[in-house]
Amino acid sequence: MARAGIVLGVLSPHAPIIVPEIGDKDLDQVVKTRSALQGVAALVRDIRPDTVVVIAPHGPVVRNAVTLLASPLLQGNFREFGIAGTSLRFGNDLRLVDRIREEAARRKVTVFTPDADKMSFRPPDRLHYAVLVPLHYLTEAGLECRLVAGAVGPLRREELYRFGQAVQAAAVELGVRIVYVASGDLSHRLTEGAPAGYDPMGRIFDRRVVDALARADVKALLEMDPELVERAGECGFGPILTLFGALDGLDVVPEVLSYEGPFGVGYAVATFLPRNTRLEAPGGGGRTAPAEGKAEGKTEGPGQDGEDPGLEPGGGRTAAGRDQAPHPFVRLARLSLETYVREGRRISAPASSPGLDRRAGAFVSLKKGGQLRGCIGTIQPTAPNLAEEIVRNAIQAGTSDPRFPPVREDELGDLEYSVDVLEPPEPVSGVDELDPAVYGVIVTKGDRTGLLLPDLEGVDTVQDQVRIAMQKAGISPGESGVRLFRFRVTRYR
Repeated sequence: MARAGIVLGVLSPHAPIIVPEIGDKDLDQVVKTRSALQGVAALVRDIRPDTVVVIAPHGPVVRNAVTLLASPLLQGNFREFGIAGTSLRFGNDLRLVDRIREEAARRKVTVFTPDADKMSFRPPDRLHYAVLVPLHYLTEAGLECRLVAGAVGPLRREELYRFGQAVQAAAVELGVRIVYVASGDLSHRLTEGAPAGYDPMGRIFDRRVVDALARADVKALLEMDPELVERAGECGFGPILTLFGALDGLDVVPEVLSYEGPFGVGYAVATFLPRNTRLEAPGGGGRTAPAEGKAEGKTEGPGQDGEDPGLEPGGGRTAAGRDQAPHPFVRLARLSLETYVREGRRISAPASSPGLDRRAGAFVSLKKGGQLRGCIGTIQPTAPNLAEEIVRNAIQAGTSDPRFPPVREDELGDLEYSVDVLEPPEPVSGVDELDPAVYGVIVTKGDRTGLLLPDLEGVDTVQDQVRIAMQKAGISPGESGVRLFRFRVTRYR
C-alpha cells in the first residue's frame, strides 16, 4: 500500500504573469519558471495524490492564525486580470481540514475556518490568485484530486513550522497522500523599479533562501536574520516554513529546479521528494525516489535579474584542448553525473588516482549547444580529497543549480564538461595586484561574499571584475571594510 502523509513538497511562485493568458508578451522572461512548473505538475500527476494542500501568503489572512477555507466547493478564476476563461473548481477535503485544525490546536496554533457569516471581504469558497496560479499548472497537466487551501497570517516562525507538522500528522492519521504546495515569491526588491522598491539585501535574502532550499536546511531558515527578511520585501517565507514543518522528520531529496528574478521579483521552484514516495501513474512504472543521500555541495545562488551570476568560466587556463581526449578529471565529472541521473546513486571517488588525492576547491561546468547548462563549485575544499570534490560538484551542477532544471537522461549525450581546480585564495592589498585574465577575485564584507572566475568573456578590466563580484555579494559601491582576495585556476576539458 502507498505510504500516507506528505508524498511531495513543492515551492511555487504565484505571480499571475507566469500564466500564459495573462503574461502574453512577457512570457519570454519567465521561461525557466514556467518550464520548472510544468515539470513539477507532471511529477505531481504521476504521484497521484489524494489531496493537494496549497498554503499562500495572500487571501483571507487573519492575524495570529492560519486560515483554511471550509466551503465544500472551492473555485476561482483570473477575471480580475482580464481573463474570462473557465473557473477552476475543486472539492474541498473537509475531513482533512477538520483534522488539521485539531492537530494544530494541540500544537497551540490557531486555524481559522471562515464561513459566509464571518467574511464580508471575500466569498468563503473563492480562491485567491496566489492559490490559483500553481493550481493552473497542475490542472493543465491533467491532475484531478481534492484540495485544501489556506493563507498564513503574521505568526512566529515556530508556529508556522508547527502548523506544517499538524498537516503531516493529520494526513498520516487519516491515511491521506498529500502534495504540499507552499505558494510564494521571494524578494520583491531585486532591482531599481521593483514592485517594493530596491534594496541590495533582497538579492542576499534570495541567495540564502535558495541555498537553504537546495540543502533542505530548515535551521538556516529558522535562524535567518529578521532584519534581512524584512528588508527583502518577500511574501514566501511564511509558506516555506510551513512546508518544512510538513516535511519534518522525512528523508527527502531536495531539488531547486529554477530561479530567476525578472521584474525585480525572485521566483524559485523547488521540490522535496520523500525517498519512499511511489509514482502511481502507469507512466511512472512504480518508481520510487532515489535511494542516495541528499544533494550536497555549495552553490553561489541566484544572480541578479535571473542572469548568469558569473560562475561559468570563460577561457581560463586550459590543460586539454577540445580536440584531445577528455582529461581524467573531466571523465570523472561526466561519470559522476551520468551515473547519478541514470541510476540514482553516487559513485565512489577514486581518491588514489594521481592528482585526486589532494584537497582543493573545484568548479564543474556543463554546457549544451554552447550554452551554460549548470555550474556549481566550492571556493575552499569541503571534501576529504579533490576526487570527492569533483564527484559532489558534478552532481550538483547537473541537478541543483538554481538557474536550471535538473539534467534529464536524454540530455546526457549532449553535455560538454569542464573542471576548474582552484588554488588557495590569497589576500591582496589593492586592485593593482589583480589581473582578470590571470586571477579570479573574491570580495568579502562580513558574511557577504562574491566570486568571479578569471578570463570571463566581457570582463576585461579589474574595475569590471571587482564591480561584478561586489554586485554578486550585495556590497554597494563605496562601502568600507571590503576585503579582496585573488586565486589562480587550472582548467581541464
